[in-house]
Amino acid sequence: MKYLVNLNVHSNYSFLSSSIKLKDYLSFAKKNNLASLVLTDSNVMYGAYEFYQLCQQHNIKPIIGLDCQWKHQDILINLSLLSINYLGYKTLIKISTFLNTKSPFLTDLEIAAELVANSNLIVIIKVDELEPTFLKETWNIITKNPDDETYFGVTENNIKKISDLTKLTKKILATNLVEYINSEDAEILQVLTAIKDNKILKTNELVKSGSNYYKNEVELKKVFPDWILANNEIVISKCNLDLPKLTNQEKLQQLPKFSTPNSTSTSYLKALCKEGLEKRFKSKTINQAYITRLLSELAIINLMGFNDYFLIVQDYITFAKKQGIIVGPGRGSVAGSLVAYVLEITDVDPIKYDLIFERFLNPERTSLPDIDIDFQDERREEVIQYLGQKYGLEHVSHIVTFQTIASKMAVRDLGRVFNISLEEINEISKLILTQYNFDLSQAITASPKLQLYVKKYPMMFDVAQKILGFPRQTSTHAAGIILANQPLVNLLPLQTGFNNIFQTQYAMQELESIGLIKMDILGLRNLTILNKILEQVEKYYNIKLDLNQIPLNDAKTFKIIANGDTTGIFQLESQGMREILKAMEPNNLEDIIATTSLFRPGPQDYIETYIRRKLGKEKVTYVTLDLEPYLKSTYGIIVYQEQILLILQKIAGFTLAKADLIRRAISKKDLKVMNQQETLFIESALKQGYNQTTVSKIWDDIKQFAGYGFNRSHAVAYTLISYWLGYLKANYPLAFMSCLLTSAIGNDQKLIQYLHECQKYNIKIFPPDVNKSNAEFMIDKKNNALIYSLQAIKQMSLNACQLLVTEREKNGLFTDFFNFCARAIFVGLNRKNIEYLIAAGAFDELNNNRTTLIKNLDNAFKYANIVQIKDLNTKIVSLNLKFQAPILISYPNNWNANSINEYKALGLYLKYNPEKKWKAELDKQNQTISLTDVNNYVNQTVKVISKIISVKTIKTKNNQLMAFLMVENNNIMADVTVFNNVYQYYQDKLQTNKVVLMEVKVENYQSKIKLVLNKVLNSL
Repeated sequence: MKYLVNLNVHSNYSFLSSSIKLKDYLSFAKKNNLASLVLTDSNVMYGAYEFYQLCQQHNIKPIIGLDCQWKHQDILINLSLLSINYLGYKTLIKISTFLNTKSPFLTDLEIAAELVANSNLIVIIKVDELEPTFLKETWNIITKNPDDETYFGVTENNIKKISDLTKLTKKILATNLVEYINSEDAEILQVLTAIKDNKILKTNELVKSGSNYYKNEVELKKVFPDWILANNEIVISKCNLDLPKLTNQEKLQQLPKFSTPNSTSTSYLKALCKEGLEKRFKSKTINQAYITRLLSELAIINLMGFNDYFLIVQDYITFAKKQGIIVGPGRGSVAGSLVAYVLEITDVDPIKYDLIFERFLNPERTSLPDIDIDFQDERREEVIQYLGQKYGLEHVSHIVTFQTIASKMAVRDLGRVFNISLEEINEISKLILTQYNFDLSQAITASPKLQLYVKKYPMMFDVAQKILGFPRQTSTHAAGIILANQPLVNLLPLQTGFNNIFQTQYAMQELESIGLIKMDILGLRNLTILNKILEQVEKYYNIKLDLNQIPLNDAKTFKIIANGDTTGIFQLESQGMREILKAMEPNNLEDIIATTSLFRPGPQDYIETYIRRKLGKEKVTYVTLDLEPYLKSTYGIIVYQEQILLILQKIAGFTLAKADLIRRAISKKDLKVMNQQETLFIESALKQGYNQTTVSKIWDDIKQFAGYGFNRSHAVAYTLISYWLGYLKANYPLAFMSCLLTSAIGNDQKLIQYLHECQKYNIKIFPPDVNKSNAEFMIDKKNNALIYSLQAIKQMSLNACQLLVTEREKNGLFTDFFNFCARAIFVGLNRKNIEYLIAAGAFDELNNNRTTLIKNLDNAFKYANIVQIKDLNTKIVSLNLKFQAPILISYPNNWNANSINEYKALGLYLKYNPEKKWKAELDKQNQTISLTDVNNYVNQTVKVISKIISVKTIKTKNNQLMAFLMVENNNIMADVTVFNNVYQYYQDKLQTNKVVLMEVKVENYQSKIKLVLNKVLNSL
């Protein structure tokens, strides 16, 4: 069957309006011998560059176009625009950017500026249902002479209009809209449309076929006369888009030229480095090794054309530091650069830590530079705004990402469309394991219960499979920023972004192909916490700490790390990591660097060997003693990529640049290159005087470790952040815990974990207090205590907290309950705010009878209204507290109600913890332990008291019921597995909200503590 090229095709980048995936489109073209393909998504060009590349790969001519609308005399006219050449493509970019940043349609001004007499575009006016006189008017606006590339577009629905059109012109094209490849795919589009429009479909409403599919020659000839189809072929022949292919040097030239004072970027960078080196050494004599390496690095940077890149990065980091924004000590391989260190791009001395520049920039590897920088996350945006101000908003852009439909999302979307109950949809979604979120077939295979749902709802699962991976909406890349020396609209389509910064329409991989260089400006939460701790230390201890001056041999710091006391410490928090640290007993920074590098799949197998050798329980051995200088710090084990480079250099005489190419080939499992390099390595090593056995063993080790050896540069930089946090925790626990708790507001489980951590440091937790508390957790240094945060109370937004604190600071402490209510309501707090403040104990210092306060709340609101006085002339409302407050009516304090309400307000217990009551009734012999301590009883049987929060039952392969419990005790949650024989026996006692005394076995499963129920000994 022969196909002709269809001129009006939408892909699934026209979100939820087409079922055509670009790869499927290309496969269809190859199968049917189509020499050209057209893409004309509506308003957007998200898929244009990807489409161009795919066509190039398959030797198919790409015709990039755009569907859009023109508003003329309040009538919307549908246009299809096709790029004839690169200039036409650039016009499409400008039009798409306009449509996505300024207006959803073109105005007469844009038509005059971009489309009239534009010889680089095919302009197709779609006839639709427009009147002939109006069509003539639009034609005359766009077409100024007979040679203009303007056409009318007709479909099977308006083909009869050609008799009127031919009176004006015979430049008419067949432009049937294609939204799916095959007729039967209409069903998928119908469902996608229902998802977009939030509509419900009944199964009997689903269409079996549709007309907006890719038509073959026979089908087109049935509708359109030959002369119209011949016009289509003429248009196709005119479109010959060729996008430029840039070398790395040409790509670099797209970066802005950094403005330097009366010098070239080369000399200015060198001058900054000289100044920076002297600053790093202060008054000390500079070691010659630093000077030699610095000059070498500068020569390579200059050779590769990266001077301006380094200056740009150095400039925005300097800006950040001057603004008091915490910048990470380094990220990735850039920490191996001395130039980066002396420019203060990083704070890691690469010579001190044996880091290698060639791991970052390799003169033998033609790649663009990649400097990733961490900033405290809540101030990252300031750095991006600075770039916009310095280089111009039109030169800076965020990078688009596409949120695609995964299995869980597909099920939720389709569940709504097919009107399946929310309860069932939630159950189906939970049955899809996270690792199979993009492989629904595997998810179904892995779950017998899911298979039952497939039988129950076959249509939903069938459609779900077909729409997996479809782009659904755009999002923003977490770190990437594009910067160019010209307005970005000259290079790629843009759309409205965040905070007046544009967003690209092309994803990151397309941007790299175009030649735009990405700046990775990342936000790291831990740096924000670090900064807040430093502020607290300065405020409460009057010490201004410099992170780079913190001693790296602090005994207190290594003590808490060796004890696994690493809650809140970056990289070291997981249970598995804690166990390793306790076994290793680290006493220097190198141990922590190695631990974070080894604690990953693959190298984990060598952790025990590392620990035994460090503790002197196993002899350290080397294949040859020549490796000792490189492996001594890691006890003879290859841990880092840099060690591989040094070994290759030593044993075979390779340059570090050459060694890095070999390492990359091995890590990418490039067998062809690996085999070539193995031969070369062995030959070179033998010439160096090593024997065959030694050489073969070294190569085997390199092959084994290169696949997962860690980037030491990154490990050192990130370990410094871990160490700094450890130092602050060990030496300033009040400041550390106050900031850690504040960072966890909104996450009850983290708050509970951190509150228990406070107990280890004998830090008291005072309840919230309307006269003392702020939005954050506050330090009470005198009592070695923290005052609970107002914002950590449910219903208390940051704004509500700020209103309360501002009123208190402005007009003094609240004198009693009625005084508080009158003043708080006046400034904007509501009933829910006050109810939750009572429940949380925030009034206990004024009146500790919470029941009385709740019962008097109506009277308090009446009083608050009475004292608000409105001036009849100015209409201004003021507060007059001279009115007599009502008498507070006393009620018995209801302990149980207070306990329930406290948990509701805080998500945990501070004062009314029912655990004491439970323990008094169920554990009179004091045999139980708290869930807080179960980590200390792995592989032991213990007794615990807990309240059952939830019960989930499943059927085993033998059709027997077993259960998974979520239980709570002393603000700690735990999972309990109940196997079928135990569940059968105790089923009546294992109910939600029951309080039970259990005998359980404590197990460590995949670095998580799990409890297995043996017996239920008693219950309430």
